[in-house]
Amino acid sequence: MVAVLDHEKKRTFVIRKEGLPDVVVWNPWEKKSKSIVDFGDEEYKQMLCVDGAAVGKPITLKPGEEWTGRLELSVVPST
Repeated sequence: MVAVLDHEKKRTFVIRKEGLPDVVVWNPWEKKSKSIVDFGDEEYKQMLCVDGAAVGKPITLKPGEEWTGRLELSVVPST
């Protein structure tokens, strides 16, 4: 589980994940955000993306194999 606190709006984003052992925190920053059509010019400064991932040990599937990963996002009030 990962929790991201939003003190200004008094809420916490809770991310629960299965099959995804790692967490990646990223932001497209200025150059990449300009290619996102629904992004304002300065919105990257207020954006944070937190994803479940398999970076340390990537998941490799052979033909016919299956893999399932799950990510659940919820927002709860915080003080």
